[in-house]
Amino acid sequence: MANLSFPNLIALCSSKNIRLHLGPCKVIKTQAGRWCLVSPIFGAGYYGGFRDDGTFRPTQHCKPEFIELLQKVEDNGLAAVAEIGLATGHCCICGRVLTNEDSIRGGIGPICGEKVGWSPDRDFAHEEDMRKLRKEQLEAEDFDEEEF
Repeated sequence: MANLSFPNLIALCSSKNIRLHLGPCKVIKTQAGRWCLVSPIFGAGYYGGFRDDGTFRPTQHCKPEFIELLQKVEDNGLAAVAEIGLATGHCCICGRVLTNEDSIRGGIGPICGEKVGWSPDRDFAHEEDMRKLRKEQLEAEDFDEEEF
């Protein structure tokens, strides 16, 4: 496999002190303080470990779909986590079944959502698009800031 690095994913987990339940795999922190990718069923599989810089060292048991899930979170952060939770019907932070209507719609349970600063009504993708647009506008040569 190519050089795999997920620094944003590890930064997200570290800064929020969370595990990520991604359906067929989960990102956890061991008692030794190392992040790794394992099976959601205790003792059923170890798929690889992360270095502090986010470099991932997969084992031979790590499936391409696991790498795709990691890349999705790397690229899209909490929005991807919520999307995975929506698809699986489980909170991607604690792994519990989502039962509350807002949680089901948002993909993250209310307690975990509060912990990570998530709201099902918050459109992170739209916010990111607006930040990019604003940055492009500010960088444009003919942009007149008084127009806004």
